[in-house]
Amino acid sequence: MSTRSPDTRERLVASLLPVVRFGLRHGPAPLRRVIRDQIIRRYVAWRQIPLDFRLSDGLRVRGDLRDVIVRSLYMDGTWDPSLRDLLAAQLSEGDVFVDVGANFGLFSLVASRMVGASGAVIAIEASPTTFARLLDHLRVNEADNVVAVNVAASDHVGHVSIHSSDATNPGASTIVADAQELAARHATFEAEIEAKPLHEIVPRALWPRIKAIKIDVEGAEAEVLRGLEPMLSALPAETAIAVEITRSLLSRVYGLTPQQLLAPFRARGFIAYQRAEDSGPPTPLGDGDPVFNAWETADLILRRVPI
Repeated sequence: MSTRSPDTRERLVASLLPVVRFGLRHGPAPLRRVIRDQIIRRYVAWRQIPLDFRLSDGLRVRGDLRDVIVRSLYMDGTWDPSLRDLLAAQLSEGDVFVDVGANFGLFSLVASRMVGASGAVIAIEASPTTFARLLDHLRVNEADNVVAVNVAASDHVGHVSIHSSDATNPGASTIVADAQELAARHATFEAEIEAKPLHEIVPRALWPRIKAIKIDVEGAEAEVLRGLEPMLSALPAETAIAVEITRSLLSRVYGLTPQQLLAPFRARGFIAYQRAEDSGPPTPLGDGDPVFNAWETADLILRRVPI
C-alpha cells in the first residue's frame, strides 16, 4: 500500500511528464502504443496538473493536463493539424481571420502570426470562463492584433444559456438546449450570455479582407451559418469557411439535413469539401455524396474557388 500523499503523487507524475512525452514522440511504435494506451490513459490523463509550456513555434500554452487539447499539445506538439494547414494556405500578411468558438485561443494565436500587424483576428468565445483563458493566452503571447469578443454567435439578437463541459474538454461549451446532448457532455449551466448574428459581430469594413472563418461551436453551427449569410456577397471568392457538423444533432435540434444546411451556400457558388482528419488534401462533396449519410460528425470546408 502506497504511503505517498496525493500531492506527492501528483508532483511525481508531473516530474515524469517530460520523460513520457519524449518516449511518445521519439520511441518505436510499440512503445508509443504502450505509452498512449496504458501510461497516459491509466495514470496521466485524469490528473489535475497545471501545465505551462511553449510549442515548437514559440506559442505559449497554459492549462490543465485533463484538458484533451492542452494534453495533446504538450504530448504530441499539435492539435488538428489539417486546420492549421488550411490556415497556412489561406492567410497571409494583412488578411482577416474570424475564429468562432475560439476556446482558449490556439488557432487565433496561430492566425495572429500569419496575418501580422497589418492583419486582424476576431476571436469569438461565448463561455465567460473560457473567455478568461482566451484573454490570458492573448496577453502572454502578446497577440495585439486579436480582438476578443465574449458573445454567442447565433442567428438572432438576444440572450442564450450556455452550458459548460467537464474538465476533460472545458472549451466544449454549448448553447444548444438539447437534453440528450447536455447529458452526453455532462454539461452544467454556466451563464446567460448575449447572442448576436455574425454579421453584427464582425465590423463590416473587415468583410472584404476575411480569408478564413473557423466555426466550432459544439452543435450550434447551423445558427452561426445562418447569421453569416448576409456577409457572403462581401467575402472574397477565395475565403474558406471551416465548420464542424454533427448530423444527428443537426436533425434533432434544427430539423435539417447537411444538404439543407448547406443549400444557401451552394446557391452562392460555394463548394463543399470534407477536411482530412490529420493532414492531406480535402475531398470535394456533391449533394448526393454518400458521405453525407455515412458520418456522424464531419469537418467541412466551404469555398467558392476550388481548392
